[in-house]
Amino acid sequence: MSLKIVLTRAIFRPSVSGVLCFSTSTCGLKPAQARPILKTLHETPRLTLRRAASTKPPPTSKGPATAAKAKPPTTPSSPEPRKYLYPENLVIYHAGTARTTFLACLKLSTIFVFLFFNVIVVPNYITAGQPPLTTAGLALCGVIPITLVALITSPFVASVSIRLPIFARQSRDLLERWAKKGVPPETELFITTLSFIGKPRVSRLSIRELEPKRGSLGLVNYVRRGEGLRKENERRKWWMFRAVGKFNITPGGEGRVKGGFVWPEVERAIKQNAGGTGKV
Repeated sequence: MSLKIVLTRAIFRPSVSGVLCFSTSTCGLKPAQARPILKTLHETPRLTLRRAASTKPPPTSKGPATAAKAKPPTTPSSPEPRKYLYPENLVIYHAGTARTTFLACLKLSTIFVFLFFNVIVVPNYITAGQPPLTTAGLALCGVIPITLVALITSPFVASVSIRLPIFARQSRDLLERWAKKGVPPETELFITTLSFIGKPRVSRLSIRELEPKRGSLGLVNYVRRGEGLRKENERRKWWMFRAVGKFNITPGGEGRVKGGFVWPEVERAIKQNAGGTGKV
C-alpha cells in the first residue's frame, strides 16, 4: 500500500488593474518525505495544550492604583504637641552653680570628718585607755563642724521655680502681662534646698504659704506658714527629715536665669499676701 500526500497552497497576488488574483499549486510527497510532516502535525495539539496549562493568566488590573503592590492602611498619626517658649515649671531664681557646688562639697566634707574622728579615732582612744578629756575633745572635732555647717546651710535656697499657666508660656509679652497683673496666691512654687548630705531637696508650696520674715541671725528671710507645713510633716515617716520651713533667698539670683524678671513680681505678691508688713 502506497501513501501519497497532496499539499495545496493558495496565493493571493495583486494584478496590474488592482484586482486580487487567486492561484493554487499542488505537489505530491513520497511516504519517506511525508513521515516527519505527519509526526509534527500529530504532536502539535499536545504541545499547545501543555503550554496553555503551564502558562499563568496575566493579572487583571482594575486601575492604575491596583497595578502597584497594595499597601496596608495607615492609621492617622497623632498631632505633635504644641511647642511653647517657656516650660511649665520656669526657673525664676538661681543662686549660682559654683556656690551651690561649694556648699554641697562642704557638707560632704564635714560628714567625712565626723566619720574619721568619731568612728575611727575615738574608739581607738577609748580602747587604749586615753584620758577622757582628750577623747571628748576628739569627738567634738567631728561633731562641731558637721553641726555648724548643717545649721548654717540648711535654709540656703539653690533655685526657685514657678508653675506657669498655659497662655503665659507662649511669649514673653504674655508672661510679663500675667506677672505684672498680679501673681495669684495659689500659684505653686518649687524651692530647691540642699539636704544634710548635699542632695537637692525640693519643697512644693504655694505663694500664700510664704511670709517674708528674718530670723536665725539673718540666715533666714522667708518662712513657711499655714497648715501645709504641719500636714506635710504628719505625712512623713519618723525616720525622714522634717519639711523645710525656713529659707534664705539672697538678692541677685534672678539675674542668672532666663525667667528672672518674674521673681520681683513674685516677691511683691508674697508681701501683699502677707499684709505688706513683712520685711526681707
